[in-house]
Amino acid sequence: MKINWGSKIWIENFRLCCITFLIIIQSPCYGQNLLADHKSRQVNFLSGYIQQKELNLMPKVHSGFQYVLEYQVDSEMKYLRRFRARFGVSPLTTPWETSGFSANLEIQASYFQFIQILNTQNWKVWTGPFGRLTYNTSFYPNWDESHLYWANQMQTGLASRSVYKLQGQTRSLFWDFNLPVLGLLSRPNIERNYKINDFSFGGIVQVMHYQPQIIGLINNFQVHSRIGFIFPITQKKQAQVGYHLDHMQVFTKYSNQFIQSSHQMFFGINL
Repeated sequence: MKINWGSKIWIENFRLCCITFLIIIQSPCYGQNLLADHKSRQVNFLSGYIQQKELNLMPKVHSGFQYVLEYQVDSEMKYLRRFRARFGVSPLTTPWETSGFSANLEIQASYFQFIQILNTQNWKVWTGPFGRLTYNTSFYPNWDESHLYWANQMQTGLASRSVYKLQGQTRSLFWDFNLPVLGLLSRPNIERNYKINDFSFGGIVQVMHYQPQIIGLINNFQVHSRIGFIFPITQKKQAQVGYHLDHMQVFTKYSNQFIQSSHQMFFGINL
C-alpha cells in the first residue's frame, strides 16, 4: 500500500510524528516522567562485523566493521520502560575496490513498554510493544557519487526481555528480543529522475522522506536480539557484556531490496 503524499506534506507529517513520539516518551501517563523515575542510566559501546547489499545499486555485498554508541534509560515500577538512543557508523568496502570506501550511518531512537509476565526467585520475564524511529543511510562514492541510498523507518512491534539471576543475586544473564511488525518505510526509487541529489541540509531532509510506504512482515523482515551477562564492578555500579544481532530485509513496490546484517560484541556500564 503506497501513501501518495507530496514530498512537502510527507516531511511535515513525519516531523509531527517525530514530535509526537518524543512527547509520548516523556509523557506522565507513560510512567510519571521516564527520566525522573528511572532506576538506571546506561552507556553501551558495540562493535562488530556488518554486511549489507543495496540492490537498487548493485548485487554485490559491502562489508566492514560497525562502531555504535548507545544511551539507555530504564525505569521499573509497575512496568519496565526503556528509552534507547543509538548512533552507529560503518566504513564499508567490497573485494573489487582497491581504494576509497563506502559508508553507512545509523541514527535510531526506541521506546519499549514491558509488562512483567513471570517473576520467580531466579527468573524475570517481560513482554510488550515498542516504537522505533530509524535513519539508515549509505553513500557509495566508488559506485555512485551522485546519490544517497537509504532505508528510513518508523515501526512498531513486539519485544521481550528475560533475566536469569545467578549466584548471590548480583550477577545475571539476560536475553532481549524484538520483532518489528508494522511500520512506514522510505526508500530511493529504482530509477532516479535527476542526475544528482541536493546535498544541502534541506535537500537531504527532503530526500530522506521520499514516498513512504506501509510495510508488514512480508516486506519488512527484521530480527533484533541481544544476549549478555550483567555483573557488579562496584557496590553501586554494574556492567554488562555480550553479543548483539541485527538483521534486516526490506523493500517497497518502487524499490529493490535492502539487506543488512551485523554481529556485534558490546560492553555497557551504568552511570
